[in-house]
Amino acid sequence: MHDKILAAKIVKEAEKHGEVEEITVEVGQLSGVAPDEMQKALESRVGWKVCTKQKEAVVRCVCGYEGPAKVILDENNNQSVKCPDCGGAPKVTEGNRVILMDVRLRGKKEGI
Repeated sequence: MHDKILAAKIVKEAEKHGEVEEITVEVGQLSGVAPDEMQKALESRVGWKVCTKQKEAVVRCVCGYEGPAKVILDENNNQSVKCPDCGGAPKVTEGNRVILMDVRLRGKKEGI
């Protein structure tokens, strides 16, 4: 359901730019949406070419670590992150959002 709500918002934003031919969407590893689910949700709404790319999560910890997150899944498939160095709770700096990256309009390309 979350993917369908996000897909509707992405479509609305893309259409603000004109006659859309193709979009590129970045799906964060910790966004709560799988790239293939987002792909399906978008393709079911539009006839455009849709490209989805996964963005790996990056974290910053008070211990000084900055880099890829250690993603933990619990028994209910809920995600959490830990610092790979100290095991603490780092701040997620990348990979937790779904972002409309590019919109290709008929006849030209416009970056978002």
